[in-house]
Amino acid sequence: MIVEGNGPGIADKYKPMLFKLYFTTKQNGLGIGLATAKKIFDAQGIKVKVESEEKKGMQIFHPHPPINN
Repeated sequence: MIVEGNGPGIADKYKPMLFKLYFTTKQNGLGIGLATAKKIFDAQGIKVKVESEEKKGMQIFHPHPPINN
């Protein structure tokens, strides 16, 4: 699955903090959306990869479901 956004992109300095509860760069943000999504993904064994470049206008998250043999 690929989820794309049309925002301003994510600066490298913020990438390590993206999924931390209450982390936000928005003036009125709560910082719970991505943290909640990550908790759900983790519970299902899904790995999330973030690919984004600042000022490129795109944010991509690739949830990778676990592979069962």
